[in-house]
Parts: sequence; structure tokens; C-alpha cells
Amino acid sequence: MLARDVVFMKAVVNTFIFVLVVAPVQAGLALLINQRLRGINVFRAIYFMPVVMSIVVVSLLWRLIYDGQSGLLNNLLGAISFGAIPPVNWLGDPSPALGGNHHHVDLAGGRLSHGDLAVGSANHQPHAL
Repeated sequence: MLARDVVFMKAVVNTFIFVLVVAPVQAGLALLINQRLRGINVFRAIYFMPVVMSIVVVSLLWRLIYDGQSGLLNNLLGAISFGAIPPVNWLGDPSPALGGNHHHVDLAGGRLSHGDLAVGSANHQPHAL
């Protein structure tokens, strides 16, 4: 039944092409990275450029989201709260991540807790969800 399906057969052909062509080329390039050849540093830079660029792009996007003045998160929170939630300096102030006024959900116990960082502290007060 699957042998008659055009999409399935195309997927099988693509898989075999990948295994027979792309995988050996990638293995050869990986072996070439560790060789002592002339110009290998240029090759390494070109080879790893996609990895480095994606990390840079993602970090810039996160910075745009968490910007303390005009970030997407602050704008969204301000819009849905009609300005009741003030902007937070997410990246420059450690209190949003490490402050004593935080909330978390205990998934195992089904409780919403707030208080200090230490779960067993005196300020740790669970509430049923």
C-alpha cells in the first residue's frame, strides 16, 4: 500500500540520496577539518560560519525582545495591561530573575507558589490551583 503512494516513494528516494551523497560528503568535510593543510583556517572559518551566524542572529532577536526601554515583551505587557505593568529592565536588572518576589508552578503538586528562592523558606506559601 505504501509502495503505491507517490509521496512516500519520493521520501524514500530522498532518504537514499541523502545517505549515499550528503552523508559521505559531510564525513569527508569533518575529516578535512582536523588535517594540517595550507589554508585550513580559512576553510574552518567558512565551514563554521553558519553556526556562528545563527547564534548571533538569535542573540540579537532575544535582545530586541527583552530590551528594557522598547522591547517587544515590555510593549506587549504594557499593551495588554493598558499601561498598568511598568517596563522592566529584563537584561540589566537581576531582580526579575533572582528577586524575592517571583512566582512558579509546582507541576507535581499542582500549586502556585510565591516567595523567596529557597523552596523551604518561611516565605514560601503554596496556593492550590
